Amino acid sequence: KTIQPPKIQKISEYAQEVMVLQDGPSAGLPFVPFEFQKECMDIAQSRSTRKIVIQACSQLLKTQVMTAIAINTMANDPKNFAFASSSADDIKKFKTAKFESVVEASPVLKQMVTDKADKNATNSAKQTELKNGTNIFWLNLNTPNNLRGLTLATILCDEISGVEIGAQ
Repeated sequence: KTIQPPKIQKISEYAQEVMVLQDGPSAGLPFVPFEFQKECMDIAQSRSTRKIVIQACSQLLKTQVMTAIAINTMANDPKNFAFASSSADDIKKFKTAKFESVVEASPVLKQMVTDKADKNATNSAKQTELKNGTNIFWLNLNTPNNLRGLTLATILCDEISGVEIGAQ
């Protein structure tokens, strides 16, 4: 059997294959994105895309879009990337309640993340190492030092209305 490149598919299609919803009335069901979510996910795949801004009311499934983009990056476009939010509490809640639970529920995604008990891997509140050698960084945008020294192709930001604008 020869090594094959990943199947060429849209982010929304890949997310539907591997993502299981983790909370709310649909918990445990496969993720089936709405059309407005698909557009946001799939445009992230284009190399010419520099920024996607989703301005919408609360509970409009924006977090699922970010999670879908992240899991596709992990599997089909390996590179360092980050999740960022306006507070350490927000990023911790997202990491544990949303992201890690989706990864744990998927056998495909679970095998991509290094074991938390692995002493040779970096798995902390600020960084998660993947088995392919790339990292996910968990950033508090109100602490500018978090961004220094990181080379990131993608930063997924959530709840940024609480970010304080300062000199840095």
